[in-house]
Amino acid sequence: MRLFTLCLAVAVGLPCSLAAASALQGASSGLVGNGSSPVTACDTDGLTVTYTTSGGNVTSVAVGGIAVACNGASLRVTVIDSSRTSVASGGPVTVSGTSQTVSVSPNPAGATAAGVDVSIAGP
Repeated sequence: MRLFTLCLAVAVGLPCSLAAASALQGASSGLVGNGSSPVTACDTDGLTVTYTTSGGNVTSVAVGGIAVACNGASLRVTVIDSSRTSVASGGPVTVSGTSQTVSVSPNPAGATAAGVDVSIAGP
């Protein structure tokens, strides 16, 4: 009886695995590669961050101290709470000077905001 059960399992499983394998025959990929190259920062001496509030809620974040080398880059901000959970975000905006203001949405209560993550990508 055990031999019959084993043979039945093989007989049922084999067509399933062949069907699955045949479904993959049309799959192909383009070129795949890897490597590394250094990424240089456009600003290495830090940034300043201040909040603008309206009715006790954070409506925008001003990022200052941006190096001129970052002009033309894309700036995003994420307002986080004390558990590092995102409570608002804004951007991207194009950097065009040494300071940039980014509107955020939704507008969390000022007491909720514990910090800001800033991302500058490019130029």
